[in-house]
Amino acid sequence: MLEPALANPELTGSHGPDRDHKVQEEWVKYAELMQNDVKDFHKNMANRFNPNTYLFYSDSPDHMSYGAVIWQGRESEYRRHLWKAAQSLPHYNQYRLAMETDRHGHERVYRYEIGEPEDPGDGTVPSRSGRAGAEHARRTLAVATEHQSAYDNAEARWFVLGAILEMAQQWQ
Repeated sequence: MLEPALANPELTGSHGPDRDHKVQEEWVKYAELMQNDVKDFHKNMANRFNPNTYLFYSDSPDHMSYGAVIWQGRESEYRRHLWKAAQSLPHYNQYRLAMETDRHGHERVYRYEIGEPEDPGDGTVPSRSGRAGAEHARRTLAVATEHQSAYDNAEARWFVLGAILEMAQQWQ
């Protein structure tokens, strides 16, 4: 789902076929950026690690994280006259509204919310992202901790101190 104002601020408040065309143009630009620049960047970075890579991450089912963000939508009771007003409500950042016209020309408003996180992790980073590159690291540690308080975990602190000491011993 694309928030048109984020793709192109000039689209805010506009409607009609011209707006739809501009939104589609923004999608094309986005796809080209992903295909040409971002994909190449990631390909060039693949398997490049500093020889002194140590990593720890949380693999906790108590701190679920978003491995994938999934929008779940359903038709809303809002109609055109309430649609704009609903977007200014304080809780609007918890969901998104989209107005679509069906094949019969009837306008329908859909409410989209982000589903629940489904991957174990630290509440911010899923464990699969934390594990990425583990085969290239000197040492890895999986702990059960939240993202913000990771260094409050004694096991994680000792792991980091040990990594620093190992690197210092190799420094000549």
